[in-house]
Amino acid sequence: MERRNATAISAATGAFVSPDPVYVQSTEFVLDPTGYVTVSVYAAEPSDNSSDGVIGLVRDLGEHRA
Repeated sequence: MERRNATAISAATGAFVSPDPVYVQSTEFVLDPTGYVTVSVYAAEPSDNSSDGVIGLVRDLGEHRA
């Protein structure tokens, strides 16, 4: 990945960029209905996250909002 692309992605999302070699580190976001980031997760190495965990998190956030 070119440095300018990684920098642009980082500026738009807040994701961390590894300097050498240049790459955008694994970044996950959960957005609310308005587009506000409610949760973000950063990992220095790939992770094997299941969709079940995200679904449970979103369900819990919705219940607490009500």
